[in-house]
Amino acid sequence: MKYSEVMEMIKKEKSSERIGNHRYILDASVGGLFDVQLKFNRGKLTEIDAKQLGRQHH
Repeated sequence: MKYSEVMEMIKKEKSSERIGNHRYILDASVGGLFDVQLKFNRGKLTEIDAKQLGRQHH
């Protein structure tokens, strides 16, 4: 996936928060909050490192 495609997807997600260079907090409706680090090489996504921060209780 290209860098621009990934950034477009993240911008559409209303519950995302940028916290660093290619690092975001994303709120997954099913799994709760995730700290997501994206790694790119020559403009292409090469790795996603995600750590769950917590679940929302309804």
